[in-house]
Amino acid sequence: MTENAAKAPTLWKKARGPIVASPRMVELAEAINAHLLAPIGVLPNSTERPVLPFAIGISAEIEARIKPGDSMDDLKIAIRKYVRHRTYLLAMGQPNSTRHDIDGNPVEPVSEENRQTAITTYTRIQAANEKRRKAQEQAAA
Repeated sequence: MTENAAKAPTLWKKARGPIVASPRMVELAEAINAHLLAPIGVLPNSTERPVLPFAIGISAEIEARIKPGDSMDDLKIAIRKYVRHRTYLLAMGQPNSTRHDIDGNPVEPVSEENRQTAITTYTRIQAANEKRRKAQEQAAA
């Protein structure tokens, strides 16, 4: 177990149930869907929908649905922003979290290794945000 995972807050130790999409997650999902021929079911389309961890290898399936003439690089950037968002990492790091196919169907549990990576990344982002917030407060004082 990594040092960060050992210090992980209790939100990682007990499942919180579905992690619903924030308005920002819906925006990021819309940015992905904007590049596709049709929206995909694994992405939330409202703040009532849960954030679903992607199945391993789903990026290739998503990329295969790109609109003709659209930028593959822009699609890849949109996917990267989505999966690196704190809410996605929170969904990935929950105990008993499950990966989903492109239509939103459950396919397999998130591995413990991937769960720990999500926890570590989430914790690192939170620490960086806190450091930035404190620096801004000190600069304003």
